[in-house]
Amino acid sequence: MPQPVGKLTGGEPVRSAQSIASLRSSRRRTFSGLITIIRLASLLGILLLGISSFQIASAEEKGHQREAELISKENSVDTSRPPGEWRPATVGQELIVHDRLRTGEDSRAAVQFGDSSVLRIDELTEEEILPPQVANSKPTLNLKQGSAYFFSREKAREIHVQTPAANGAIRGTEFVVAVAADGSTTFTIIDGEVEISNSQGSVLAQSGERAEIQPSGGPTKAEVTDAIDSAQWCFYYPGVLDLNDLALSPSEQDALRGSLSAYAQGDMLRALEDHPHNHAPVSLGEKVYRAGLFLVAGQIQKAQALLQDVNQDAPGRQALSTLIAAVTLKEKSTSAPPQTATDWVAESYYRQSKADLPGALQAAQRATSLDANFGFAWTRVAESEFNLGRVPEAKEALEKGLKLAPRNPPAHALRGFVLSAENNLMDAKHSFETAIALDSALGDGWLGRGLCLIKQGHVEAGRRDLLVAAALEPNRAIFRRYLSDYFSALDSGATTAKKRTSSGERTAAPKRGSAQAVPTLGAGGVTGGTQPVLPPRLGLPIVGVGVASGGGQAVPTPTASLPLPTPTPRLPLPTPMPSPSTPGVGVLSAGGQPAPSPTRGPSIPSAGVALEGAKASPTPTPSTPQIARKKAGPEPRRTPTPTPPSSRVSRKKATKGAELTAAPRPRRTPPSPRPTRPQYQYPHPSATPRPTRHGKSERRSSVPPPFH
Repeated sequence: MPQPVGKLTGGEPVRSAQSIASLRSSRRRTFSGLITIIRLASLLGILLLGISSFQIASAEEKGHQREAELISKENSVDTSRPPGEWRPATVGQELIVHDRLRTGEDSRAAVQFGDSSVLRIDELTEEEILPPQVANSKPTLNLKQGSAYFFSREKAREIHVQTPAANGAIRGTEFVVAVAADGSTTFTIIDGEVEISNSQGSVLAQSGERAEIQPSGGPTKAEVTDAIDSAQWCFYYPGVLDLNDLALSPSEQDALRGSLSAYAQGDMLRALEDHPHNHAPVSLGEKVYRAGLFLVAGQIQKAQALLQDVNQDAPGRQALSTLIAAVTLKEKSTSAPPQTATDWVAESYYRQSKADLPGALQAAQRATSLDANFGFAWTRVAESEFNLGRVPEAKEALEKGLKLAPRNPPAHALRGFVLSAENNLMDAKHSFETAIALDSALGDGWLGRGLCLIKQGHVEAGRRDLLVAAALEPNRAIFRRYLSDYFSALDSGATTAKKRTSSGERTAAPKRGSAQAVPTLGAGGVTGGTQPVLPPRLGLPIVGVGVASGGGQAVPTPTASLPLPTPTPRLPLPTPMPSPSTPGVGVLSAGGQPAPSPTRGPSIPSAGVALEGAKASPTPTPSTPQIARKKAGPEPRRTPTPTPPSSRVSRKKATKGAELTAAPRPRRTPPSPRPTRPQYQYPHPSATPRPTRHGKSERRSSVPPPFH
């Protein structure tokens, strides 16, 4: 019998203590779970906020890092990011706002900004990148001491330059600014204008003028004869010294062992770095060698001052003076004939600056005859041969030069141009990159790589390389011509990026009726079509490294099209198909002329040769009048003699690999004087055409019927 449940006063049932405790525990657990969820949500929110802040900071940092990049370093170059100390810089290092850069003695550097403009820095120079004073403008350059050269071909925007003596607002694309040790400042405007001001006043200088500011005075301006002379320290000077001609003593050779070894290998920058800093030259040969190292860093004034203490007849002294005259396009100071291999190499560069290409080749060959183990001389022979369009001879001489001086940057750059002449763009690009790695101040390496990149469809990267080449060697007019022509094509809408195909050397064909999508370089200029990437070398005096086209010779406009090959007239007899090695359209033969295009269509075997076991059919020999007319040239156009329908043959498309032979065509009486017309033969030797009553032709097959 069930037990009665107890009741409280008022009639409510009495709950057990166990049920009440269970309910309280459940409520506690629910409340604890809610607290845990709230805490996890708070932590997750904090984590997401931190990640977002980190991403924003990273994006801002990346944006700052794109301000500039160190693209060239010669000898001693250091950077500092406040509050850090000075550290050696490396090529490819990114520079942001407030980064500082300085160069040591006999050193140079180059910085490229995000808008592709280039800042070249001379020795003993210190500069700092400051934030732009106006939004969407270029960074402010704080030049504390030294010299800097600015070059750009982008849309001109105002550039602010701060110096100890004055501040300049430059609206232009090319200028040189120099700050002396006492604080005096000069602005040389090559292209554009500058407004210079300080507490004493202001002045406006335009292209071809120079503004000078003294620390305690106001700015003044004056005209300059040749503004580019203020950037002579940017010029590139190739190696010309034959160490055997210097006659150094054993003690001098031992003291300069590392530097001499690098110079003999062609690595002039390493020779400059390994030269003892506190070593004062004593003998005449050692002074000449030290002057040659000064030219490696572009220090022409130091080299000329040291050469003044050397006798005129000292070995190498005349060669360096001749080289300076060749690079700066001046007249050489002496008329004495060359004597040594060193003198003849420098004479080769000088003759080239005077547009005497055959004479430049003869001088280089004279140097190799005097010293067959002179690597610079063999490279110079290769450059001269390539100037004249003799690519095989250039390759042979270049191999000797690279064997004797394997680390010579101009030799690797020339190898890239030779490979590009063969349409081997991948290996050519690798050679150009090797030249840049050995000496990042060599303009030929940047020019060649830029042209290869444009050919492969990387238009923007190639354009940046072309601009770097023009900035590194401002005396090379041909670099500016290529850059100017590219921008002209870009402004006219003829230059657009092309998609890169599976092969690095092949690009998509342009649309019908439109200009070539990417300008590619041919002999003497940028042309359309599938031309190989070549420097404007064939027939132009510019292969010499650091030597511009001199002698007043006008450089042809790069946009001039190549002379098209004359179409070969149709011969009365079929000719064999050219082999795959035969150059086609756009492949230049020696001499700079394009080779004729191979005939398209199925391959044609030699006369009398059958395919796949077919019987050989003899090919008729042309008559004597035909041969005479062939030698005399094409005859005047005349109305052809009509042929009856019964004598015509149908031209059916032959299958792939079919043999095509010529058969005599029936003639009227008297026979026509024109050559016989070739007749195509069907794939099967017994399948011959026969006329029908409708004037058409059909095939009769000799294949036996199938068995029944």
